[in-house]
Amino acid sequence: NPSVSMGLRPKPPVRRADSAQERAAPCYPSVAMPPTARLYYDDPLLLDFTATVTGHATLGGAPSVLLDRSAFYPESGGQMADRGLLGGLAIADVQVDDDGQVHHLLEGGALLDVGSSVAGGIDRARRRVHMALHTGQHMLSRALTDIAFAATVSSRLGETTCTIDVDRETLDERLVAEAEALVNSVVDDDAPVRAFFPTPDELAALPLRRAPKVTENIRVVAIGDLDVSPCGGTHCTRTAQVGLLRVLGIERYKGKFMDAFAVSHPANLPGEMIGKGGNINFAAHELQRYLQKQGIDPERVMVTTLDADNRPDKNYLNALTYAYTAAP
Repeated sequence: NPSVSMGLRPKPPVRRADSAQERAAPCYPSVAMPPTARLYYDDPLLLDFTATVTGHATLGGAPSVLLDRSAFYPESGGQMADRGLLGGLAIADVQVDDDGQVHHLLEGGALLDVGSSVAGGIDRARRRVHMALHTGQHMLSRALTDIAFAATVSSRLGETTCTIDVDRETLDERLVAEAEALVNSVVDDDAPVRAFFPTPDELAALPLRRAPKVTENIRVVAIGDLDVSPCGGTHCTRTAQVGLLRVLGIERYKGKFMDAFAVSHPANLPGEMIGKGGNINFAAHELQRYLQKQGIDPERVMVTTLDADNRPDKNYLNALTYAYTAAP
């Protein structure tokens, strides 16, 4: 298919699963636990939360921590999992099982005592990139459907770009450019993005771009007047948070096409911005565009270009990430 790429507090008690028996066996209460309450459903911008450890389990042979509620997004639907800290310990991975339990895998296989109250903190930069990429994917998928008659078959969100597979054997680059322009016009409109759980009657009346993949608790994301799609991922709350979307390339794959795209998005918090770009010219163009829109004097801005590993990119050949901080 074709693809388009685009403050200190005491730490809770920590222990490790030492015995082979303990590492292999889940530790569940005698009664079935309800699914983990997912805080990002109501607020994708929530980065800090507290929760109670309800149990331990194993996932893929690794010990995991179960919580009564969590703001960590587990890997699913083509979107990568959040990272951050739980109980002061680094999160190695976040997954969800068929019962709706979110598994928090800590670095080194550490566990937190059942019944303890723990604080969680989401890696902000990673979350915001995922929000922008996922929202941008929905927008570009709708635009490609309407303009290029190319429906999305699947999508994959990476660290810095997203790839969309479409159901066409041929794809006109001029139509892809029109689709890109449509998306960026909606970004400029700063349209609202609403994520909600409609009633069955409401769901039946919605103009969904694709059919839901689940049969109950269907969550829908509506982006202005452009797109309405079922989705459980984290999304921006307004389209301006996506920033400039750019299609990086179109490739044939297994007889179809894939489009790769990237977004560079303002963090919408004073004095800070994080974005993605395919090269330094793109990054510079988007930054200039944002500064003009916000009425910020470029002379009062310090720009640092980083590589994919968040190290200073001295040769500027790989300007995948950049950040700026306005001078005081």
